[in-house]
Amino acid sequence: MLHFVVKRLVLIFAIVVSAICQYNYSGYKDTAGVIDFNADSSGFTKALELSQYENMRVSVMANDTSSSGYASDSIFFQWGIQLGDVVINSSGIRDTTWLEKILVDTFDIATSGNLVVPVKTPDSLGYCGQAKLFIDTSNVTGYAVQNRAVFPYWSPVFRFWYSGLTGNITGSYVRLIFAQTRRLYNYVHNQ
Repeated sequence: MLHFVVKRLVLIFAIVVSAICQYNYSGYKDTAGVIDFNADSSGFTKALELSQYENMRVSVMANDTSSSGYASDSIFFQWGIQLGDVVINSSGIRDTTWLEKILVDTFDIATSGNLVVPVKTPDSLGYCGQAKLFIDTSNVTGYAVQNRAVFPYWSPVFRFWYSGLTGNITGSYVRLIFAQTRRLYNYVHNQ
């Protein structure tokens, strides 16, 4: 009997410690990388599933892979998400139909004003509009980072898209990383 009680206490302790140590977000398996982005590239990442959790935030990280760093480049592209729905094709196999593309922001490292941390003032309802174009080049070693909140219409899957713009000059290809995080324990109802 004592052995059973000790096992139960250890299990309860493990659950409590796990709950205390877990962050209220998940980025696990929610990252997509692009290693062949050039000045005029356009493309899509792999498909990712939209989870039952809410409040998607996306970090887009960019760095030229042949130069001394992003500071010597003029990385300039638009990016966003594209929603998809799962269908069955004529062979009876699961397939995906891709729907509208949603523009999230423009990554423009050549405009110095985009590198200045914005200061936002809440309106009378306490809402601060999201800052656009801002790129953090100081806090993440080796990468320029743009972080945005994204609230897409619900769909079973999505993928990130990117498209180079005129003036996108890089020493070689650019490494792009798209990483999403979502709030846990707040289920989205009536999807």
